[in-house]
Amino acid sequence: MQPALGKVVLRLRYRGEASKLQKNPYTIGMFVGGEYEEPCEYFGSLTGTDWDGCIYIFDPIKPNFWVLKRFDRQGKFQEAWNPIRARFGESVAVTKDGYIWTGIRWVDTDRLRGFPILVYRKGRKEPVIDWRRELPRHVKEVRDKVSAEVGINWEKLWKERQSHAHPWDLIVLELKTGPNQVAFSLGGEVLRKEEDRIAKFLWMLCSSDGKEIFEAHIDVTPPSLEFDGNLWMYKLEREGGMGSLLKKVWFFKKGEEEGEPLIDFEGQKPDWIKILFGEQGRTWIGPLIDVDTKGNIYLTWQRGPSRPYQQIKVEGRYMRILAPTIGGGESALVVLDKSRRFLTYLPWQQTYLVLPPDWIKPLPDGSGFYRIEYREREAVIYFHPLPK
Repeated sequence: MQPALGKVVLRLRYRGEASKLQKNPYTIGMFVGGEYEEPCEYFGSLTGTDWDGCIYIFDPIKPNFWVLKRFDRQGKFQEAWNPIRARFGESVAVTKDGYIWTGIRWVDTDRLRGFPILVYRKGRKEPVIDWRRELPRHVKEVRDKVSAEVGINWEKLWKERQSHAHPWDLIVLELKTGPNQVAFSLGGEVLRKEEDRIAKFLWMLCSSDGKEIFEAHIDVTPPSLEFDGNLWMYKLEREGGMGSLLKKVWFFKKGEEEGEPLIDFEGQKPDWIKILFGEQGRTWIGPLIDVDTKGNIYLTWQRGPSRPYQQIKVEGRYMRILAPTIGGGESALVVLDKSRRFLTYLPWQQTYLVLPPDWIKPLPDGSGFYRIEYREREAVIYFHPLPK
């Protein structure tokens, strides 16, 4: 089994804060700064792709201000939207009719009351939808209805947090699109009661323009909308409680029987798990899963030390960047076809500066995937075609 080969399609030279290189679209911000007790690391990231194969990059230009940039599939710069105020960018998901849904981590001192979500269109500098400060009535009504069912009062929560706020109070955990729908999961302290030991997530499925909400609920394991237009369910079985070794992983369409597990660590099935975990190898971290329109399944795995440094060189000066708190030290990928047969893989490699969802971005059409690599002086985007 040979690892997936890739070719470089985009190079982004590292750029410091307030750099003269800021007007060069083929650069990416890497610096330390901010308005917090401890300085924050700011580094640009690969946050999404679309149905035309474009590449979306979140690029910090100064502390708490970012620019979303779009490149075509050959790596040619296409456009950049106006700067937005954010702690950092979470994810980008684009519908087939061109709504660019953008999740951010908002700045806690802003005390915003909506959702950390904006929506762009190509060729328009400002968001066409902005849910940060206030939600539209139809979204607020659905939010309040499903929240009341589990005893959550949003107005009370917002009032209580006026004296203290934190960017973790409401975050975009997942943002995905089908051809003409969008689904997002929000999590954070506002959705967790003191007596709860298991996190809950507010999940919504809406139209591409956000004007219709088709489904919403607060749950421990919400479904995942994929490029194929289906909602998928993800189920883990462990040896014990949270944090114990995995026994089995199921992945199945919502409304259908779960069937045989996708992965059986106890039975060491399928054979490809030995490539990543060795004979009798196990892990406690479940994979991130994506599905393209051909039904190919992408399994991204994480492991390794938490919060390591990576030394980089920014405009001639060396600096150390601390990895994200929720990042893994190493990542690996396995791709299966729609019949769950092995297609290709990427072996374990250091991914210190990559938030787990931002290392690999499958293209909707099933042609392959993008991967970001942070080198000493530049960030590099690879395209890996899938075997035919």
